[in-house]
Amino acid sequence: MNSATHIDSNIPVLTEVISKNNATNVIHNAPEEVSQTQAAPTIFWTEQSLDEFKKTLHENVLRQMLTRIEFVLEHRIKDSLATVLETAVDDLAKNIRQGLNTSLEELIQRTISQEISKLQSLKSN
Repeated sequence: MNSATHIDSNIPVLTEVISKNNATNVIHNAPEEVSQTQAAPTIFWTEQSLDEFKKTLHENVLRQMLTRIEFVLEHRIKDSLATVLETAVDDLAKNIRQGLNTSLEELIQRTISQEISKLQSLKSN
């Protein structure tokens, strides 16, 4: 017989007739068997196993905290750098505009001065 069709001899099947004494024994013994199998196991900690557990727990908590701290620091650094870079870029753009404006004004004034000088030299000729 294969294991799927194998029937344990201690388990009654529906076609069997259970005697009154046998049924009473099954009913009275069942709660004890259930309560014994459902009882919580007792855990005894040795000093060494407790120290190992504490060490492992400590390492796990630190690892989780470091991961979280790294994430928070990275996020804050990105935000701070974004603000600093934005300010730096704004200041740089402002300085470039001012420098370009000054250079253009000087170039225009020089060009105008040269044109005036040319016109005056042509008149004097």
